[in-house]
Amino acid sequence: MKIYKAYKFRLYPNIDQQELINKTLGCARFVYNTMLYEKETLYKENKIKKTKNDCLKELPLLKQTYPWLTEVDSMALTTAIFVPIMPVYV
Repeated sequence: MKIYKAYKFRLYPNIDQQELINKTLGCARFVYNTMLYEKETLYKENKIKKTKNDCLKELPLLKQTYPWLTEVDSMALTTAIFVPIMPVYV
């Protein structure tokens, strides 16, 4: 018989850490929404499906366009791209 243990933690970030967490979440949300918009418009206009790897290749260009994206961890932005996006094909 297996016994499972769980641990519950509560974090108390300081002001700088809270700011970095908020920046990271905001940038990830921005990248997700930008890629979702590009996917939807590309499909509506040309019936071309954009893959996640295509979106990943555009991330450096997006960072050049918006330099504030370089302030946060790149893995958070990459993960925002690979989150399952529910396609809206109309």
